[in-house]
Amino acid sequence: MSCDIETNADDSAFGQETPIIDAEKINVIPLRDSVALPFDSHSFDMVLSMGVLEHVQDDLGSLKEIRRILKPEGLLFCFFLPFVGSWTQYVMRSRGDNYHDRLYTKRGVHDLLNHSGFKLIDIWHRQLFPKNSVHYPAYHFFETVDQDIVRFTPLRLLTTNIEFVAALDDKA
Repeated sequence: MSCDIETNADDSAFGQETPIIDAEKINVIPLRDSVALPFDSHSFDMVLSMGVLEHVQDDLGSLKEIRRILKPEGLLFCFFLPFVGSWTQYVMRSRGDNYHDRLYTKRGVHDLLNHSGFKLIDIWHRQLFPKNSVHYPAYHFFETVDQDIVRFTPLRLLTTNIEFVAALDDKA
């Protein structure tokens, strides 16, 4: 199951082609509220957020809502969160493209999770090489090189994204 805000925008499941969603026949539930989710409390084992948190109006409110729908042992996985040190974001912004109005730091993510009742399990940098606009002839090779550079060199401080996994903080 998937959900997305109901809109015809280019970056919505409702406004663009969705080959994976179509091929796998994944049900996309239209959201009509920017924070509230139409699910019962404590109804999910896991929530996967991919390139979403930076687009919601209220990231703290959204995280609190995700906390509400997660079961007590539930996990939140967040991928493709734009990083403040990103060289690709710098290039985009220098060209006047402010697609991401918010960029995140590891400290900022940690604080956001603390304020929303999560505890951070792990956080890491991801994606030094651009992936949306460049098609690599040997994709798996370039992906492996990208991951090794990010993992083993200080160039990780220039990556496009940070990603994390968090659990409910039972003290919250």
